[in-house]
Amino acid sequence: MRWSAVYELFKVNMYDAYAQHLSNTRKKNVKKTTDKYIPVMKNVWFSQLITIIASLFLAFLMATQAGQLKGYPGLYSNFMVVMALFMFVSIAQSFSNLVLDANDREEYFPLPFTQQEIFTSKLLSMVMVIIPFQIAIWATMVFLGDNLIYGLLVGFLLSTIFILFISALLLLILNFLFKIPFVQQHRKAVMIGFYAVGGIAWFALYMRLILWNSRHIGMGVVVPDMPTLPISVSFYHVLVTPQAIGHWLVILAVLAFTIASLIYVSGHFGQNLNQESGNQENSVVKTAEIGTGRDINHLLFKYNFKQIKDPSLAGQILLNEVLVVVIGSFSLVPIARQERLFADMTWEYFGLFLIIGFFLPMIMQVYLSFSRVIISVDKENYNFMASLPITRKDYLLNKFKTGFLIDFVIAIFLVVILMAIMLVPPLLILVSILGVILGVAFVAFVNLKGDYRDLKLDWSNLEDLMFRHGKLGMVIKQIVVILGLFLLILAISLSYLAPVAPLVLSSLYGFAIILFMGIFYFLSVRPFWNKL
Repeated sequence: MRWSAVYELFKVNMYDAYAQHLSNTRKKNVKKTTDKYIPVMKNVWFSQLITIIASLFLAFLMATQAGQLKGYPGLYSNFMVVMALFMFVSIAQSFSNLVLDANDREEYFPLPFTQQEIFTSKLLSMVMVIIPFQIAIWATMVFLGDNLIYGLLVGFLLSTIFILFISALLLLILNFLFKIPFVQQHRKAVMIGFYAVGGIAWFALYMRLILWNSRHIGMGVVVPDMPTLPISVSFYHVLVTPQAIGHWLVILAVLAFTIASLIYVSGHFGQNLNQESGNQENSVVKTAEIGTGRDINHLLFKYNFKQIKDPSLAGQILLNEVLVVVIGSFSLVPIARQERLFADMTWEYFGLFLIIGFFLPMIMQVYLSFSRVIISVDKENYNFMASLPITRKDYLLNKFKTGFLIDFVIAIFLVVILMAIMLVPPLLILVSILGVILGVAFVAFVNLKGDYRDLKLDWSNLEDLMFRHGKLGMVIKQIVVILGLFLLILAISLSYLAPVAPLVLSSLYGFAIILFMGIFYFLSVRPFWNKL
């Protein structure tokens, strides 16, 4: 294997990963001069440095809590598994982008590169995704170490072994999965199921970890340890007790398995994928499918669902929404359960939960959701739609219904689970569902309108769609999220502190939402549809 060739291929992969960022750099460069060298890799490494700095901030937050885990091997082993499941989903998405859904496979055939060189270059590109996780885990290990120097050195070694082990295990599983004919024929559906199972398992273990601690906070008792989990607990014992020979042997076995798996997969990954290229169909609406006796709107509804089944796209959107809920509720869930913030509320607080249900979809989905890309996923099919016997208004209305339905199901699932964990009474959960309906309808329309206004049909990855509005658009969306969180906190605080009856305050909340939706409909929704 030629490492010089691997590095050149690695640069190509990084160019593709940062295509939108490099495109913006070129546009700025054109405004300054027409003949200036653009240091592409320098820009790529700078972008990666920004990501690492952000991960260092996360690592600092995690490390401040890691010192409290000494004496709790079970808690730390469960924490490692939670991180492993999160990495499983993230690395699977990266692998899907770089390997499974790569459109460059045929372009490599006439070039003098071996399959192993191509795979190794893509694996190195995946390392860029892994680095933030490695830094975060390393930070926790530094504080767990027998001493600072030992924690720094051995923690770096162990965190590197851990993330490579997770990557190797994932690649090995996918390699064997794609040997199965059924999986080859239904790869997208299988990958979506893979993301769903991994995401649900991660969310369940994460909430279990939080709830385990919240049961004992403020009760004046020592928090009991959780049951230890195999393999991950060995990382804890090696850090805390350097003389733990048995656990060192487990680490060596993990390292041997990792190396063997990477060597095996690097020589076999392409064999299972080449068979698949002939089976993949371009999801284009065919006029033959549109018979006179069939409802074209029904066909388009099914077509819309087919378009968003891309595992990379769907996985990243789902992961984003779950992450927003998990991070946002990180500190609220233990407090809500311990102090019973919502458990004893009666129906008179219906307005508060109408507000909560309305703002949660806004926080989850204004940044990234299915409705935000529901038109752009058509790509070359968008222009073809003009030849169908359907008006542009009906086409966009069909898109809106599809995006609304998908975003609503996701929001309901997350909101109901979150509220059940926080001990919200069932009646108030039902009220919050009404708020979710209004919130999702608002966000879905705003996202659909934005997608239609800034339509991008030549996108190659999700970043192209996310950053098409420019930096100002991203800043505005971040402001919306912060404003939504502020209003939620304000509404909850007023429910406890305002010198008025809960029923009066709830009526005001309900009136405010109805007034807002009415103004929004007459000033934005109706004019948009009337112009089509």
